[in-house]
Amino acid sequence: MKWAKNKQGFTIVELLIVVVVIAILAAITIVSYNGIQNRARDAVVKAEAIEGRKQIMLYALDHNTSYPTSVTSCPVPAAGAACILSNSTNTLSYAAGSGTFCLSVTDAKGNAYRVSENGAPIAGNCSPRSCYEIQQAGSATADGLYWIQPGGSSSPMQAYCDMNTAGGGWTLIVSNPGPATSWDATNIYSNNPTAPSTSTRYSILNQANGIKSNINGNVNYMIDASSRGRWGGVWSAPYTVNLQATTPQDSATLIQQFDTWTQDTNSTDSNGTQTPSNIVPWVSSVTASPGLTTWGSTGNWYGTLVTYAGWNPAPYINPSQTNPGTIWYWVR
Repeated sequence: MKWAKNKQGFTIVELLIVVVVIAILAAITIVSYNGIQNRARDAVVKAEAIEGRKQIMLYALDHNTSYPTSVTSCPVPAAGAACILSNSTNTLSYAAGSGTFCLSVTDAKGNAYRVSENGAPIAGNCSPRSCYEIQQAGSATADGLYWIQPGGSSSPMQAYCDMNTAGGGWTLIVSNPGPATSWDATNIYSNNPTAPSTSTRYSILNQANGIKSNINGNVNYMIDASSRGRWGGVWSAPYTVNLQATTPQDSATLIQQFDTWTQDTNSTDSNGTQTPSNIVPWVSSVTASPGLTTWGSTGNWYGTLVTYAGWNPAPYINPSQTNPGTIWYWVR
């Protein structure tokens, strides 16, 4: 009589290998499935943005090239508004200016696409805080107009961005081509805010604190004059500084200089300033030197970016650039 041989089962090692293989296959399947889901969500968001743009452009054709003031006036649009229906889980953001608009669609996961009068959808919404935030997202490399929404602002607005000078990511805060008499204690904070330009008078100083970025605990600002990337430089200051201050804050450091000039580092002595100093630009109401300045409140008041009288456009660098033609102030 023959006895059947015992059949051996799987060893512990073999079982562990099987479990690991199954886990790997499951992980691959989940990743692939999530990727498919993400692409599907992206496609829906992008398609809604494209369709929304079509509706806005059709509205403009029917209304003498004017864009609607709102796209969420549903189901019966009010005068000047339009109704764009969206997936119930998606959020629309819209802003319109003179000859321009921005519409963004954002899903529940935060995926967003924006469109404008210029064409194809671009990843991201209409509400980045600043040009620096747009640059860091990798969605723009050219200088020009972009939509941003500074912190504390209730709606998006257009801003001029320099994406290239000194590392780029700069939001234009003030452009001063003069004359000095075109500025005053009110419009120094907001001057032609819906028409950002490097060649005309412009100020969104009232938005500066909502635009600044925390870069390793600091905020950067750039001042140039005469022509872009000339006669000035880039400064770094603690992120906590108030960019709308009405008293001097002697806390900035010049980290990159354009052209050859000597920074006045003792800007609070009796001699005053001869150039932009290590004082963060502030708004002075002192009769002798009203305006946006890096002056230290004593003596000469060169290093001024905007003043209200007597200069064209402002006393800037003595002696080489006393009236440099145009002065620009940028923040990132």
